[in-house]
Amino acid sequence: MVEQADAVRANRSSPVKRFAGIVAIYLLVGPPVGGIVFWIEIAMAEVVRERATLSAAFGLFFVMVALSYPVGAPLAFVSGIIDAVAAIWFRQTSILVPLVAGCFLGALGSAVIFWASLNLYSNFWLEFGSGLKWLLPVALIAALVCWRLTRRLARTE
Repeated sequence: MVEQADAVRANRSSPVKRFAGIVAIYLLVGPPVGGIVFWIEIAMAEVVRERATLSAAFGLFFVMVALSYPVGAPLAFVSGIIDAVAAIWFRQTSILVPLVAGCFLGALGSAVIFWASLNLYSNFWLEFGSGLKWLLPVALIAALVCWRLTRRLARTE
């Protein structure tokens, strides 16, 4: 039994490799998951409003997934860093980490998007709340999926 515990400790990768692995998974998986969630939100809203048909929404799917990387990569990168730091240095692998990171980054992303387009909108707080209802589920679901995929890297033993 002691030999097995020693073998497990010897095979454990360094914190730097675990950190890089967690951030890489967030960067590779997070944006497409967010793009798919955003596509579902937009497609369902347009179909319910009868401005588009479901078959027309499928063409938008590939556009959403392709554009998810430039928009979602910075949010995924920060979320991956938050999760990696919490898991490796603070040994906190609770579901609260992606929930807090997703809420924070959803609000931050919404604020940045609407702050960057202040000339288009007259009421920042009204538009911020409107954008938050679209971006918060995207950030939360993407963070939760990535958190689940990185559980093995996050564990110390």
